[in-house]
Amino acid sequence: MKKIDYNDIEEIRSYIEKYGYNEYNCNIVTLLMWKDVYELYYEIHEHFFVGYWLYHDRIRWMMPLCDEAHFKEAVDFMLEYSKQHEIEFVVEAAVEPFVELLKKYYPKNTFIWRLEENAGDYVYDVSMHATLKGKKMQKRRNHYNAFIKEYEGRFKFIPYQNYMQEEVLRFLNQWKDSHDRKEDIEAEINGIGGLLAHYDELNLLGGCLYIDGKIEAFTLASRLYKDTLQIHVEKANRSIRGLYVAVLKHFLNEHLDYHFINREDDLGLPELRKAKMDLHPLYRLNKYAIGLNQTKLIRPDDQYTAQIKQLWLDCFADENETSTDFYFNHLYNPTYTYAIECYGQILAAMQIKPMTLKIGDKDVDTHFIVGVCTKRNFRGNGFMRTMMNQALNDHKEDQLLILQAYNWDIYHSFDFHETYYHKKAVIKQPFENIDNVVYNFKKEVRAESLLKSYQSFTKAYTGYRIRDIDYYQNYFIPYHQNEGHFILNIYKEETCIGYLVYEKSNDSILIHEAIIGDQSGLKAVLNDLLCEVKQIEIRMADNIELIDNEITLANMAVRCQDDGLKTEIEKLTSTLFISEIL
Repeated sequence: MKKIDYNDIEEIRSYIEKYGYNEYNCNIVTLLMWKDVYELYYEIHEHFFVGYWLYHDRIRWMMPLCDEAHFKEAVDFMLEYSKQHEIEFVVEAAVEPFVELLKKYYPKNTFIWRLEENAGDYVYDVSMHATLKGKKMQKRRNHYNAFIKEYEGRFKFIPYQNYMQEEVLRFLNQWKDSHDRKEDIEAEINGIGGLLAHYDELNLLGGCLYIDGKIEAFTLASRLYKDTLQIHVEKANRSIRGLYVAVLKHFLNEHLDYHFINREDDLGLPELRKAKMDLHPLYRLNKYAIGLNQTKLIRPDDQYTAQIKQLWLDCFADENETSTDFYFNHLYNPTYTYAIECYGQILAAMQIKPMTLKIGDKDVDTHFIVGVCTKRNFRGNGFMRTMMNQALNDHKEDQLLILQAYNWDIYHSFDFHETYYHKKAVIKQPFENIDNVVYNFKKEVRAESLLKSYQSFTKAYTGYRIRDIDYYQNYFIPYHQNEGHFILNIYKEETCIGYLVYEKSNDSILIHEAIIGDQSGLKAVLNDLLCEVKQIEIRMADNIELIDNEITLANMAVRCQDDGLKTEIEKLTSTLFISEIL
């Protein structure tokens, strides 16, 4: 492999311009600017260009440059080279078209890719920043107007000329002295000096903004890809309000033939991320690190529980520390768990838990799939499919399997289909014409009473989950108490006829479970609760009707292996009741 140098500009640029990706590392200017920090070594073969970065004794490949016909030849070379030289095969700064080609030309599970959240390029609209028009540009427009008010007639923007080189470098060194991380900035300035020395060869675009005859801002850019301009350098005296806005605006007005600006990544620095987001990007270009797939499907033991718990908390927006602690202290069981592991790290997990349903006159033992989750930056690797296929194979004797999901569509390929629905209604006005019966409501928690109400309620249904006293004592009551929910028993005269479970926040109540078949009693308790709040949202069985604008939502998907049972479930749809939270 040969180390990149300025003598290689034309040789490398010819490959980049012909086969390059719209990603800022795929730019001869970037490669040369940082060549003394991220040392690039490369080879050019008959059909492809390959190269890797050496940084702190760590080697990482860049995407090969070639046409699709020779894509696999190039990647095979990289794989063999890595093997012969005992180099870990990792491609960095890879974009989605490259990932798709790997999927196309290599067997499934050959590679694994990880979204590099700190590496995504920020892409902006040239016109927006050149004109500063629109609501999103209001703050920047205010800064620019303040700049004009203060410095009108005292400043000018001049496109960069080679005679400015020494003056620009003096400005950059002064800029460096006013900032922290001087060592990093020194490396950047050295790189800029090399670019300026080869300004014409690299077809660079730059400009200086002078105030009272002195450089106060400097920018340097190049064409990245078709109509995209890449900003490599943008430095300004930050004590001058609106100067950063001004130098970008005036520079872009010189280059309106471009449509997009690539301002590179944010290095994972919070202050830089905020600054780039404040510029209102059109989008961020996703980039990935790609390596050989070393993952394993495991049935995790207790040593992985903490990781799976954290994964659960990270993936499910409606879970919090309290609810997650409860689940893993009371309900989680490694025996029912599948996971994807790589070098001791859990990347994905799911559980498939036993459950018994009453379907017609049969007690049907089944399993409930819960907690299907993958680390956000590893999604798209097929981990969910791997776990599901194994779980379905392990439970192929089950007559049916059920699950709840955030996205139902992804389970259709596994033959799960939405079978059971519930209703959601928002109540804002009290009900009228309720039977002239005395109803009483008591906040009391007794497992025996709750179970009795549930058993009475489900007599109206020909399909439901079988609950027992253990369910209420060791799951239902502790869970809702842990979540700060209220359990309200409903009495008709002296007889308990059902219960509600609800949570109260500000001026609203959310009812999680309504176990009451007496419609008048349900309306009476809702009227009573409306005295405390402005609205009530209630989730209830599909066959209950309270108001006209109820919304029907899918609640369960079923995978049924038995045709007879499947037919029976389809017949039961309107008289099926399954209410699950976890």
